[in-house]
Amino acid sequence: MNLTCDTVMDLFPLYYDGLASQSSREAIRRHLRTCPSCREFVHRYRETASHPAPCGSESLPDFDQGYRNLADRLKRRHIIKTSAFSFVLAVCLATLAASFFLKRNGR
Repeated sequence: MNLTCDTVMDLFPLYYDGLASQSSREAIRRHLRTCPSCREFVHRYRETASHPAPCGSESLPDFDQGYRNLADRLKRRHIIKTSAFSFVLAVCLATLAASFFLKRNGR
């Protein structure tokens, strides 16, 4: 099986994690013996995989603040909707109670 460089790059994460089939591993090894650019890719991949960016790295966007803002907006919206529903329900119940009371007293 002759692999292209693109195929080796696609399969290499599986190869690196030990998940590629035996035939794929052998084909990748054969390709790497003859392709300097893929050997460089493998070298860079291994460097990156062995030194991952630390958690909380400056290069990562600050999603926490965005999620907090979204949660706050949703919480406020929920409170407003619940309050409005409660008010309407109270008015309906008061109207119902008043009409029941008035009918009962003959008015």
